[in-house]
Amino acid sequence: MRLCFLILLLLLCGAATRLYAEGNTKSTSEDSSQQTIWWEDDQLVKDAIISSLVVAAAHPNLMSDERFAEHLSDVEELVLLFDSMSSDRSVNTLASLSPYYLGEASSEMYACLVVRKRERIRQALLGLLSSKKNECIDKYGNSVPSGIGISVCLPDGTYRRNLKQYLKSIDERKKCTIEQ
Repeated sequence: MRLCFLILLLLLCGAATRLYAEGNTKSTSEDSSQQTIWWEDDQLVKDAIISSLVVAAAHPNLMSDERFAEHLSDVEELVLLFDSMSSDRSVNTLASLSPYYLGEASSEMYACLVVRKRERIRQALLGLLSSKKNECIDKYGNSVPSGIGISVCLPDGTYRRNLKQYLKSIDERKKCTIEQ
């Protein structure tokens, strides 16, 4: 079994325990309810993405481990889960990932998803742009933690340029297709 799946499993188990403890359930009818499936819970998916980024930044020696390198491509798969999510909360959660450095391929997929959400995500992006806060830098700082240049957060200037570019692409009605 790959090391990355063990790490992800531990993170998801912890998050699922938190979810259960908070009583976060999805009702299917008035009389019955079922536990939310983790890949349908936007916050759990976000937590898994960020945890992967933090592990990569904190342990750059794992980058040379083939098993962990494969795990980084799993971040793309996690980002892709937002494509089928359409609630206001999930759109806001997707927008809140914008200050994080997701990696080259995952960042391209993220940008495409944002453009595809169009008006659904526009207000969230405008809110982030008008705010002086940067969730990622507030949580993890803006320094690069290792000599090989891995960082969890985008520099604030890059983050804000990206927000403007997403908004411009939405306004220009640019098309985007996701290829895996």
